[in-house]
Amino acid sequence: MLYGVYLSTAGALAEEARQDVIANNLANVNTTGFKGDTAVFRARLAEALEKSSAAKNRRSPLLDQVGGGLLLDEVSFTGKNGPLDPSSSALDLGLQGDGFFRVSDGVQEFYTRDGRFQRSADGLLVTGDGLQVLDDRGRPIRIPLGELRVGERGDLSVDGAALGRLGLSGSLDPRQFEKVGANLYRHRGAGTAPRATPAVRQFYLERSTVSPIQEMVRMIQSQRAYETNVHMIRIQDATLERAANGIAKMVV
Repeated sequence: MLYGVYLSTAGALAEEARQDVIANNLANVNTTGFKGDTAVFRARLAEALEKSSAAKNRRSPLLDQVGGGLLLDEVSFTGKNGPLDPSSSALDLGLQGDGFFRVSDGVQEFYTRDGRFQRSADGLLVTGDGLQVLDDRGRPIRIPLGELRVGERGDLSVDGAALGRLGLSGSLDPRQFEKVGANLYRHRGAGTAPRATPAVRQFYLERSTVSPIQEMVRMIQSQRAYETNVHMIRIQDATLERAANGIAKMVV
């Protein structure tokens, strides 16, 4: 009976983790360039198989076939592109295809799909949070006053004078990149991520990939599954209580 309680508890915890991911997706429905997350679960093996080195002499072919419920394996983001919405600002840039903008806080390098850029007081191209946007050589980009033009491959020019090219790197692959918050990503590997060739669209911004309707449906499904697991825990707890009381009466 305790085994059933463990399974139902594992199921409830799995649904709680799923709801956290869905809630974060819903909170970022209107976040530029946001990639929706998915909670990935895996079946937990029997104890003897999970810790085979410590239970070599206590293996049971029958019990080893009984699973141990679910556990959260990872949270993975989607690699699909969001739709592009038109903008009136020349500093708003959207990406179509695989890759990120390279940005830096002056110490570490990050990657983002959020192209809501600004011109800082000292003329640098920066993100909304003040991170420096880097060129293809990893250097901050200085934007003089004038008419800015950004080509499809990230070539920059002001009043016809070339300034260089945007740093476009990486891949929308959760095996290579991880989210670090603030709509930023970090490269999992050593060094700088390889160059990428997405199409740059000036006067456009990439929308979030999150569908609020789909996420609300998933939230309702997850809540029902959570409630079912909690209900099963209560039933099994009541059954254990009756069994314990019955045994006590028999002993007396």
